[in-house]
Amino acid sequence: MQIKKVVGLVLLSATLSFGSMASIFTGENVTKSEYKNGERGIIVKQDIDADGIIDSKDDCLETIPCKEEGCKEPEPKPVVIGDDDKDGVLNNIDECPNTPKGFEVDEVGCSKLVNLEVLFDRNKYNIKENFTQKLDIFVDFMKKHIEYKAEIQGHTDSRATEKYNEVLSENRASTIKTYLIESGIEEERLTSIGYGELSPIDTNKTKEGRANNRRVIAVLKK
Repeated sequence: MQIKKVVGLVLLSATLSFGSMASIFTGENVTKSEYKNGERGIIVKQDIDADGIIDSKDDCLETIPCKEEGCKEPEPKPVVIGDDDKDGVLNNIDECPNTPKGFEVDEVGCSKLVNLEVLFDRNKYNIKENFTQKLDIFVDFMKKHIEYKAEIQGHTDSRATEKYNEVLSENRASTIKTYLIESGIEEERLTSIGYGELSPIDTNKTKEGRANNRRVIAVLKK
């Protein structure tokens, strides 16, 4: 009788030990339907590495770095395309990436019109000294971009007769053209024309507006 009790206790202990060991391999008690992949032992709704991705969809179950990100693809960062020469045309389509400030450009970033920022006194067509620096920037551009030709256009305010203003504007354009040639730009790349009072950019009713209209611009052509 004593022997039977001992054997019974041994068998009971072995059964309990086996159950504990089995739980190590099988994990929590779940039904067969809760497993997605029997070989991997993946429980459908379990998240063993606590990365926010349930195991049935997690390809990094055993990877420690996945604790935070799992195997989620990082969200793509937005691509920021700049406009280095500040001409209003983005770098990825700008065919003339070093346009000087103030040059008007076409849809691919190449210069088409330049305000030379040279203004004249009334009835005058000589270049005042404080405007030569602006012209020298244009000279430098023309020397670097020999593919361009330029039409120099002169303008006036509306005072005096239309005929007088036409001649005055032609003289202004011609003066600028001469300065460019003397600065090293080939004469065959330059033409000049006067538009008189016909194309104002400001009002002719104020002193400041009339001063802005007495100007010269350059239209660039390839």
